[in-house]
Amino acid sequence: EEVLAQCSRLQQLLNLKDAEELSSQLALMQRRTEEAERLAMHAERRAILAERRLSEIAHLPAEVTRLRGQIHDLVAEQHKQGFKTKFATADSDVGDAGARYDDDDDDEEEEDG
Repeated sequence: EEVLAQCSRLQQLLNLKDAEELSSQLALMQRRTEEAERLAMHAERRAILAERRLSEIAHLPAEVTRLRGQIHDLVAEQHKQGFKTKFATADSDVGDAGARYDDDDDDEEEEDG
């Protein structure tokens, strides 16, 4: 009878230990589930933001193409109006000024030498 009582107590302890272990595992699984839900919500928010950003920039390639066309048209119009020769003249004036600047440097070196 005493052995049966001890066996019964041991069985209760084992059941209690199993219950505690199961409870601990359940709590761990709940924490992991909550963390996974939190991460899923965060990922969903990031996906929504990414979709918004994509929709904001989706028109940019068409806008770039449109602007390139406008630039091309403006350059063509400037060439028609003769601005090309004015730019060429301005470039040669800059070149002459650069040459004069280089000549001035040579004069200073001669004075030092």
